[in-house]
Amino acid sequence: MRLTAVEISNFRQFERLYLQFPRNSPCDLHIVVAENGVGKTNILNAVTWCLYEQEPHLGDTDKNKGLPRFNLNARDRARAEGREEFTISVKVHAEDNGTSIVFSRQAGVRVSSGFEKRSEFLVLVNDGTGENILPGEEASACVEQYMPQKIRQYFYFDGEQLDSYFTSSDSARIRDTIHGISQVDVVSLVKDRLGKVSAEYKGEAGKKAPDIKEINEKIAEVNGRVGTLDSDIQTILEQIAASEAVIQKNSGYLKGQEDVPGLEEKFEELQVKKDRLEQAEAERLREFYCFVRETKTALSLYPSARAVLELIEEKERNHLLPPNIDRKLLQDLLDGHASQCVVCHSALTEEAKRHIQALVDQMQVSSETSNLLMRIKSELERIVETARNSMVRKAAVLRDLKSARTELDQCRQALQDTDAELRRFSDKQSIIRLHTERMAHQELRKANLEKLAIYKYQRAEAEGELRRLEADLRRALSQAEECRQLNSRIEFLERAAAVVAEIEAEMMREVRIKMELRTMDYFQALVWKQGVFDHIVLDENYHLDLIHRDGYPCIGSCSAAERSLLALAFTLALHEVSGFSSLLFIDTPLARVSGKNRTNFTTVLKKVSEGKQLILAFTPDEYSDSVQAMFQPAASTLTWLRMNSGDVTEIVSNTPV
Repeated sequence: MRLTAVEISNFRQFERLYLQFPRNSPCDLHIVVAENGVGKTNILNAVTWCLYEQEPHLGDTDKNKGLPRFNLNARDRARAEGREEFTISVKVHAEDNGTSIVFSRQAGVRVSSGFEKRSEFLVLVNDGTGENILPGEEASACVEQYMPQKIRQYFYFDGEQLDSYFTSSDSARIRDTIHGISQVDVVSLVKDRLGKVSAEYKGEAGKKAPDIKEINEKIAEVNGRVGTLDSDIQTILEQIAASEAVIQKNSGYLKGQEDVPGLEEKFEELQVKKDRLEQAEAERLREFYCFVRETKTALSLYPSARAVLELIEEKERNHLLPPNIDRKLLQDLLDGHASQCVVCHSALTEEAKRHIQALVDQMQVSSETSNLLMRIKSELERIVETARNSMVRKAAVLRDLKSARTELDQCRQALQDTDAELRRFSDKQSIIRLHTERMAHQELRKANLEKLAIYKYQRAEAEGELRRLEADLRRALSQAEECRQLNSRIEFLERAAAVVAEIEAEMMREVRIKMELRTMDYFQALVWKQGVFDHIVLDENYHLDLIHRDGYPCIGSCSAAERSLLALAFTLALHEVSGFSSLLFIDTPLARVSGKNRTNFTTVLKKVSEGKQLILAFTPDEYSDSVQAMFQPAASTLTWLRMNSGDVTEIVSNTPV
């Protein structure tokens, strides 16, 4: 789908504006030029208001303190004409394979109070056979078909914010985006529906059997706990992302201060090394705890186990342990008047009785005790062997732990020394403040990472408990006669849900891998530094990072231009992988890009515009002679806007190129 025109009426500084975007060249590239404040960004806001009833590009200020959405001249004119209301409206005209689509939103405004009524949205579709009007949910579904709201920010964005594209956002946004573009929503809905139906059957079974009801209640309680932990984990991840944003921002600023760059680079390398060594120390510590846990029982039982084992072995050597015969049974034979043995049914002669008496007299311990000693012998041998071997293993584990801690202490000392050097720059109070702020967020990030590990452990424990309860539930269902049919259905639903979950995970993994590869391809084409960056990582937690050729993550230490190019590369890759052929609207695209990067930026965008509609909004300064020379030969349209004396934006020139 591509835009053919945008029609704006009484929206902010626009009284009447009709922008057309015909394709007049091999490149579907359209350029809008206007001074700051004239309305470039509000064209973007008009489009997003029309499609989503949102204006995400109003800036960071309190939106309630800004000017109203309606045009002030339109209100004054309506008041002068004696009208009680006037209308704000935006129409977005589009086409898709011969089908004409008009997205239309309008809202009435009361002249006396300026109160804006609830807007009305509809879509007009004409496939050549007639016009079809889609209201309400049908209209919203049409928007979702072409430009889903979940990934709106990847169709329209501000070039001035490209360098903070990743540092200011959290992984949840990228995760939701990948989830949206991978078309996995349908699979997820199927999985959720299977889970709901399964839960309904379990509830039905609970009505028939009290023990099943009790298990279901426990499962519900654990599921609630898992949900709370998931929420806590997400909150911690967002806090970590916020700390990383501050760390990266401050690090980028400090790199430009006098003698700080060299120290700053050393500081960052030491910080990366410290994080790696802390992980190594934690791993050695986990190994030590595992060792203690595994050997604690054996070591505490070793003296007793060895003494008992030696006693058993001594009695075995002295033949003091009797055969496996019940002593009471032998005594009963002697005391009774049986004529034959109850074991072998042989005649019980006087000689046999004397032999039985001899056996009874020779027994030092009962057969029951003998059997017990024989049963515990192998376990005693294992305990003794484990305790003896643990001494050697303990020395190795402690040696590894000590080595890891020594290396970590040395790294921490070097990091502390470097930080002290950076604090020397007293002529720049902001440097000290930024360092202090960065260190505070590094500590906060460390604390949050520890919390995250605890929450993840607790979640894993809850999942284990949930699995045990589910197993109990399956057993209870299989044993309850009236629930067996329900159990069969539940088992089928759970198997189906597991298969669907595997499909969902595989689809997400495949899209992530494609995104990594294509983002790197575009980034290499955009950035002038060749061979410096090795690859892109979009991990399972949807954290995106750029990896240096030496293996270090470096998105935080990249220049603003490099982060801008990475954001563009990610967006272009997302459009390609998602299969959405909708437009890309960039406000002030070259705000953070200069030099060779600007040339590469232009080359890539022109190439992309051969298969995708691009609308680029420039300031006159940004649209310099050199930029014109690069873009204008490929552009289909060039539109200049200005604000007249009545503070209304109008078109000065709308020339097909």
